[in-house]
Amino acid sequence: MFNISSFYSRSIQATFGLFLKRQRSIACISRPSLALALGLEESFIAKVENDKKKMPVEKFELLANVLKVSVDKIMVEYYSDILTAIILESDCSHAVLDITKKKLKIIK
Repeated sequence: MFNISSFYSRSIQATFGLFLKRQRSIACISRPSLALALGLEESFIAKVENDKKKMPVEKFELLANVLKVSVDKIMVEYYSDILTAIILESDCSHAVLDITKKKLKIIK
């Protein structure tokens, strides 16, 4: 039987930078090649992979095509990274996530 939480715990990286580095490695794409494909500097890609900079959202579709992953996967990794940082910086309880899920169900 497929276990969704087990799948996500194995496939989600700790940070967007690690996700990008891993996906680039899986796709056998060098950092200079990725930078060229995205129209960004190689040093910028290095900073994203080291969690010093954020990937521009307008590059998501192109990034997905180059890495051969879905835009949704990139968005999940990117925005979950941002939400995690906010929760950690605010020292919020994990209950905040449960309430957020409930609110999203009501709003959507």
